[in-house]
Amino acid sequence: MQAILASALIAALGVYLLQSSHVVTGGSAGLTLLLAQSFNLDFALAYPLISLPFMALAFWRRGIRFTVKSLITISTLSVFSYALPQLINLSSIQAWFGAILGNLLLGVAMLMMFRHSTSLGGFNVIALIAQDRLNWKAGYVQMALDAAVVISFAAINPSWSALWAIIGVVTLNFVLATNHRPDRYIAG
Repeated sequence: MQAILASALIAALGVYLLQSSHVVTGGSAGLTLLLAQSFNLDFALAYPLISLPFMALAFWRRGIRFTVKSLITISTLSVFSYALPQLINLSSIQAWFGAILGNLLLGVAMLMMFRHSTSLGGFNVIALIAQDRLNWKAGYVQMALDAAVVISFAAINPSWSALWAIIGVVTLNFVLATNHRPDRYIAG
């Protein structure tokens, strides 16, 4: 439970840095940020809704334990995402810094989650299934999926923010590709 709380808080801080920088990341978090920016949605409410279809896939391919832990992680992330803006003011953050640090924090949080058999739902589930079933590196699978979100962001927001989003997503996926190994310690 400590790993779920800590990783969800780290991930929520990463998301808040991205929100404050007006950039996106990849995955379901990035898709939610993109939709939240485009349609003035609240990330904390939209994120669990976008993650739900992926939880059905998680249940089918990864089992009940992983799915329940991921639902708890997603819910905790949403609660922290709602609370953080009331606790910290990031209105003056530079977009490049928020993009890089936000994605770095998301990568570290995801490593913690993967080690404890949980996830942020969404594209993480697809990446882990591809790793388990096809022996593909989760970080590379995640990067390919993330590229679709960031390219969409760049198409509707051709600016420096798009470049920072791309650099941020590369940072996140580099953290995953170089640090996550399925044969390393996995907690139950």
